[in-house]
Amino acid sequence: MRDAQRSFSIERTARRLAVAVLLPLAALAALAALAAAAETLPSHNTLDLRAGVLGGAWGAYFFGTNLTNKLAALTIDNTIFAWQQPTITRVSTNQPRTLGVDFTYKF
Repeated sequence: MRDAQRSFSIERTARRLAVAVLLPLAALAALAALAAAAETLPSHNTLDLRAGVLGGAWGAYFFGTNLTNKLAALTIDNTIFAWQQPTITRVSTNQPRTLGVDFTYKF
């Protein structure tokens, strides 16, 4: 009976801790949603390729990502914080064209 009471007490403490951590995170998420102006991301398409050969336990693959080398905006952030100007907009973009070879061996 004592172990069951101890287990229940630990579980209840863990729940209180989870609520104490998650509530401030939810408040931060709501604060982060405050943007200086609504922004819309343009659509984009990229072309990736992977081709290779297998021979028993080994394999060799050629790969290429973003073969058209298109610059695409993936995220826009113009969230207002106390230290930022509302005119600053940060845009993260995709990687440039990447080519490579991948070798695998199963043992």
